[in-house]
Amino acid sequence: THDIGLPLFGHGQELGSLSEGVESAVAGNGVAFEITGPPGIGKSRLIDEIISTDQRLQWLSVVCERYHRTTPYFAAGRLLRSLLELPERAGPAKTVQTLSGAIATHAPELAGLAPLIGGILDVTMPATPETRTIDKKFIKDRAQEASVELMASLLPSPTGIMVNNGELMDGLSAELFDRLASRVSSLPVMLV
Repeated sequence: THDIGLPLFGHGQELGSLSEGVESAVAGNGVAFEITGPPGIGKSRLIDEIISTDQRLQWLSVVCERYHRTTPYFAAGRLLRSLLELPERAGPAKTVQTLSGAIATHAPELAGLAPLIGGILDVTMPATPETRTIDKKFIKDRAQEASVELMASLLPSPTGIMVNNGELMDGLSAELFDRLASRVSSLPVMLV
């Protein structure tokens, strides 16, 4: 099929809300939207309309897939890889090197938690004094908090993050995206 640029009809209220969201994100007061409904009602077309008519946001896209629904942090890892400008197929050594460099440059306060963030990217890093002292029952929370902190420091300004097929997202990524959504009000971000 070809997009021939026809105007979108019948979604004026939704477009208005999303346009207000863009304004808010550009002003540094981010927002999160959840667009739900059955297949074929124009959810993706609605976002495409915002992207094509208001280009003040730099858009990042995360596509959730049925085959990765049980892969821990698959969707969150895709977003972090995108922010790190790290190819999907980058090997462990390149991933660790890129992650370490980004932490050193953008969030040095997270250096001691780098192994936890590495877990989001499915790489193993040597334990640090900080990670050795964390009780196992708090590892997941600390990993997610640190990853969201790093993501916030890496986000280009202003940014739109579109998650497609969110119903197929793995559970740990869903938790991490919920944490990110709770932080967007202080960031120049529109999460959809």
